[in-house]
Amino acid sequence: MKVKLSFIFLLVLNVSFIYSQNTNYLLIEKLNKNLSDCKAFEVKKLKITSKKFEYLEINNPEYIAIKNRIDSIKEKIVEIKNSNFNNETKKNKIADLSLLSRDLSFKISTGYSFGEDNQVREKINAYVPTTDIEREILVIDSINVSDKLKGSFITSITELNDNDDYRIMNENKLQFIKNEIVAKNLTQQFFGNDYNKLSRDLGYFYKSPIKLMDCYNLLNGKKEIETSVTSNYLIKCNENNAIYYVTNNFIEKGTIEKETYQFLKNIDELGITLSVIEDEIYIIKDGKKSILTPDIQNKIANEKDINIIEKTNSSVTMWRNLYNQQSKIAVNLSKHIQAYKSHLMTKERLAIWKKETNDCMLIQEKINKLPFNSFYKQLDTQEIQVQSAILDVMSASRNVLGI
Repeated sequence: MKVKLSFIFLLVLNVSFIYSQNTNYLLIEKLNKNLSDCKAFEVKKLKITSKKFEYLEINNPEYIAIKNRIDSIKEKIVEIKNSNFNNETKKNKIADLSLLSRDLSFKISTGYSFGEDNQVREKINAYVPTTDIEREILVIDSINVSDKLKGSFITSITELNDNDDYRIMNENKLQFIKNEIVAKNLTQQFFGNDYNKLSRDLGYFYKSPIKLMDCYNLLNGKKEIETSVTSNYLIKCNENNAIYYVTNNFIEKGTIEKETYQFLKNIDELGITLSVIEDEIYIIKDGKKSILTPDIQNKIANEKDINIIEKTNSSVTMWRNLYNQQSKIAVNLSKHIQAYKSHLMTKERLAIWKKETNDCMLIQEKINKLPFNSFYKQLDTQEIQVQSAILDVMSASRNVLGI
């Protein structure tokens, strides 16, 4: 039975969360309209042969060009001296060329240190091609396929290394090719402060999205979205392992967690309804209700447990029985502590204190073993506050008694 997708838009799932790389995100047709300003480009894995570039000392091409020009001027001067020009003409031409040669000579330096900043060095360090190497790379295609994507996706991209920040090359440069995904630290290494200029219009991205939306607000027919620190990132299709570079918060706008979708599908099939009461979401079945908590949602999504409400309420009932027993003991423990502080403790009372502390601990062990820990969400504020005080008194007794 297919989930009634229109029903999704009648719910409020106040679930705050950070991106989990292992979470499956399911594209939902009802949310396609949110993707009108999003793009998706397939990321292709290629094996290419390119040159390896190494940072080496080389002859400065600019220096060589100036030096060649100076040598050419010297040859020109010799030609003029041997020419048929009159002496005055020779003198003027040679003077002009000598002045030009001297000016050019001031621009170059054969040393490395303490020259003028604007002098052209004879030797420089630069990246130069050396041997051929094979590289496996990720390259972003130029065709937008956002309207063709289907299925579920994850944000864990094992094809990328541990770097978090990436650039997309906008041209072929050194060993890198256009549209290649390159780690920021590599672009900084090869291109220094110009690394940002080498990113194509799509810009840069992090290995994983930083943050998802704060909540689904489907009661009002829309999704409330918290914009990610970066809105562009990579996703991988679970069905064919294809990788896509997506833009403008694609996952946030067009998907629902697969487990959330399965939960909605299952409650529809089980005849469970959801209702918002005083800002809490309740699941309701045959007149019984319980506040929706993460473990309840997981049980319904993964196990389709129709008895989850009854089981949760049973845990709450057992908790309250144990809580009442523990509360009475805690009153006595408080009195024992006060007697101890007032130096009124006797051997007989000390034995009772130890026994009641152990009794309180045993009850707490039973409480800890109750199923569905999130049943605490079902308790009222006063019960939680008293339980916290009980644990404080029990802990204080254990510390004094060395239990």
